[in-house]
Amino acid sequence: VSFVRGVAESLPVRDESADIAWVSTALHHFADLGQAVGELARVLRRRGRVLVRTYAPDRTDIGWLRAFPGRAKWEARCHTEDQLAAIFRPHGFDLSDAREVLEWTESYAASADWVERMRDADSFLTALSDDDIAAGLRALRSSPDTTGRLELTLFVFTLRAGPGEGGRAG
Repeated sequence: VSFVRGVAESLPVRDESADIAWVSTALHHFADLGQAVGELARVLRRRGRVLVRTYAPDRTDIGWLRAFPGRAKWEARCHTEDQLAAIFRPHGFDLSDAREVLEWTESYAASADWVERMRDADSFLTALSDDDIAAGLRALRSSPDTTGRLELTLFVFTLRAGPGEGGRAG
């Protein structure tokens, strides 16, 4: 295993040199997602996989987030399952698996504490106004013992093997 520093749109890795790529809660940070997926296709060997751990608005449950107004603003930064499949498909990838992964459960009070610590971090919270944050924190603190789920969705995209299976995108 080796680690290299780079950007997703121009990976400093040889062609067909990896079997697996791991992308964890980062897709919404890529400057050009299509170019990044093309780079993943370039560096993976045939039948290589990209594991994408992310929030998908049509699948994922982060219960305490429902307390915050402005949901559409932060969900707009994320991709649905169909959108992800459409982004990966032209680069030679098929969606081979998708499942929700429970990260943890915690009280709404603990979630509120996390939001206060992470308010200015580059996360979905930056899409919300200060009024949205204040309203959400009030809602969470009004039910401090309620337990919320935090899950993310793990998508597995597999690079097609050859011409008989659609080949690589050119």
